[in-house]
Amino acid sequence: MKKFISLLSFEMNRFLRFLLPTLAVVAGLQIFTALTKIFSYNSELEKMVARGESLDYHPQFTVQDITGSTLFELSILLIVLVFAFYSFFTWYREWLGKNTFIYRLLMLPTSRTYIILTKSLVFLIGGLLAFAFQFGMYFIHLNLGEWLVTSGHY
Repeated sequence: MKKFISLLSFEMNRFLRFLLPTLAVVAGLQIFTALTKIFSYNSELEKMVARGESLDYHPQFTVQDITGSTLFELSILLIVLVFAFYSFFTWYREWLGKNTFIYRLLMLPTSRTYIILTKSLVFLIGGLLAFAFQFGMYFIHLNLGEWLVTSGHY
């Protein structure tokens, strides 16, 4: 079991080098999208007030206004693409790379099922980490909307 944990730690360190910068970029894109949507909504309300129009029939701002934008959806797609890129990148690097790492990995004195399980478990942990990250970002978008949208329109 100790060898399984060390293999898992090794694979997780390799995967986090790809995943953490991606999550940072995704956070930046999503916060940028949220701020642009909120500020454009507020400026639209200010224009309506300046023209003397009634704000009673103007739709209220929701988080769906943020999550429905194209840039927000592309940022989520970026996470999926990083998972796909990493799977092909590691496969290529281990089997067809210059120093075929898979031969050394298969020569380790451990069960080969541990190798398959660690690679699978890293993707499962990474997926859960990305899901938890998106769940946390949802609450950040909620708080940004409550703080920045004009009172009474959120």
